Amino acid sequence: MAGVDVKLASGETTQVRARLVVGADGRRSKMGDLAGVSAVERPNSRFMYFAYFKNLPLASGQRSMIWHLDPDAAYAFPNDDGLTLAMAGPVKDKLPEFKKDTEGAFLRFFQSVPQAPDFSKSQRVSEFLGMLDMPQSSRPAAARGMAFIGDAALTSDPLWGVGCGWAFMSAEWLVDSTGDDLARRGKLAAALERYRVRHKKALGLHQFMINDYATGRLFNPIERLMFSAATKDQKLAHHLHAYAARVISPLRLQSPPKLARAAWVNLIRKEGLQRI
Repeated sequence: MAGVDVKLASGETTQVRARLVVGADGRRSKMGDLAGVSAVERPNSRFMYFAYFKNLPLASGQRSMIWHLDPDAAYAFPNDDGLTLAMAGPVKDKLPEFKKDTEGAFLRFFQSVPQAPDFSKSQRVSEFLGMLDMPQSSRPAAARGMAFIGDAALTSDPLWGVGCGWAFMSAEWLVDSTGDDLARRGKLAAALERYRVRHKKALGLHQFMINDYATGRLFNPIERLMFSAATKDQKLAHHLHAYAARVISPLRLQSPPKLARAAWVNLIRKEGLQRI
């Protein structure tokens, strides 16, 4: 890859020379499409509606709250200046109800949420925003002499909030893999392959798990075991947090020692940790 051809509004074309072209243009990357590096899309069976509320009281105080309602989801994220973002994330069989009466459906949805916020004591200060079609997509992180970072390489279900983190991580991996060769003006093929492999090794299994849950399925037995035990045991809570933050892999989450501890915790402890 020697750069890119650019067609101007006037119809003229020009070449921009570069040793490395990086696609960092987000979901449905135009750079990838023009280069013939196609993305594979997988459907998402959930949708989201969210809005900002002023002075919304939370049972947690100022800590974020996330509800996995199996298969629906919800969260409330406190921000600055007394604002809280509240989101409802049901499966798509509820979409007609939300389209017909967004605010009413949103409030009714939260009525079934444990320790739900009391929206009657707050003021909605934004419109309801909807994300109704959120497919996951992936393309090789390096192909045809190009590199892709962030959502241009891998787009995940927004439910898990990994997008910005993975964008910064992939940019760092690309610099680590290609920096020396760019500085020495060496060949980049091997460097780009190192980046592609590192990207896939670090994020591939996480993306598989995210894609699988985005089908709208219920938690499987292992997920139920780990989530339940994490509410009753501090060590397992930290372990689950490390997985949710993508610090550890799904394989480490479900390691035999952790599964054994989770089974033991669920057997002997009936009450959850009192953090709220």
